Amino acid sequence: MAAQAPRPEPKIDEAAVQAEIALRKARELEERKRSERERLERERRDRETAQKLEREKQAKAKADAAAAEQRQLDNMRRLQAQATQHLGAGSSNATSSPRGDPTFNAKVVACVRPNVSFPIGLVRGNAPSEFLVERLPDGSIGKVTVRRSGGNTAFDEAVVRGIRACNPFPQPPGGAREFTISYRPEDAGG
Repeated sequence: MAAQAPRPEPKIDEAAVQAEIALRKARELEERKRSERERLERERRDRETAQKLEREKQAKAKADAAAAEQRQLDNMRRLQAQATQHLGAGSSNATSSPRGDPTFNAKVVACVRPNVSFPIGLVRGNAPSEFLVERLPDGSIGKVTVRRSGGNTAFDEAVVRGIRACNPFPQPPGGAREFTISYRPEDAGG
């Protein structure tokens, strides 16, 4: 058998290999740059979305606060209107009636109402009860008497306790020490 001649090793085109490596590196670099641009764009969109949500949240909070303030103003106007209608029903020579002062009347309702604990559903009708109130110089209540009952003694007693618990009691116009107030079941929140 004849010996075969060794095959010549294929020639590697070194320039082609280097060109192929450079081309791959360039493609990899371009892919990394593209990925980085996409990542930065996603982060920018996420920041913009977060900022938009925060602006919307702040706008909603501001609108909610404005609505709450409006409800509070409406409630105060309603209380003043109720107080103007129901408080200060009469007077005698020894007492003063702050009927014409809606600010005082609203203050009285706002002070007394939270202290009246009575199941309003048990009261029939909305007949007012009149109370003679003595306010001491320090703002505390001296005596409270029922001048005219609205027909429910338990309700009258609950209002008397509410008046006594209102401390300091609002200063009546003109500084009167004794005055008459009228209180209805609806004033107690019923």
